[in-house]
Amino acid sequence: MKTVLKMNTFVLEIWDDESERVSFYSVRWEDTELSEMDKFLIRMKSISAVKRPLQELLNLILNVIGDTYGASEEFFNRFENNVTALPPHGTVKISQVQLNYKGCPLRLYCLVLSEEVVVLFNGGIKDSRSVQESTDSITTKFYEANEFGKRILAALRAGEIFVEGRRIVDYKGDTEIYL
Repeated sequence: MKTVLKMNTFVLEIWDDESERVSFYSVRWEDTELSEMDKFLIRMKSISAVKRPLQELLNLILNVIGDTYGASEEFFNRFENNVTALPPHGTVKISQVQLNYKGCPLRLYCLVLSEEVVVLFNGGIKDSRSVQESTDSITTKFYEANEFGKRILAALRAGEIFVEGRRIVDYKGDTEIYL
């Protein structure tokens, strides 16, 4: 069964821009206070069984990608239609570092716009072979992330938004982006 989502207006906003190499964005429904990334963190922090995987995922995002290597394609090899999922699949070797997230139950959906800009969505716990068979709300988050990604990519193609260095701006140069 295919889930059909009706998407309303959302805001594309900075989630973290203090890393050395990458600015991380997230999306927030216009009528809510929390971004999808913040909702993911709150939900996962409440589940003690994923405390360590969540810490490892945040280390990957903020330190390994954000501060050290940038959004290199090696980290984004788990393709999920319009978006990718973190952590990466299999063993990732970059420079002198070798990372392996085998068995990590978490999936965080994201969209890489450049080596300096990544949009983080939501995700969940993948506890079966496919996302669609998982018991967590990850299936809904998968479809939502793909719809967000599709709308962001369409806005880029249409010239409504642009990636300028580590920032996303609209056609007027504004950083407050509504899609």
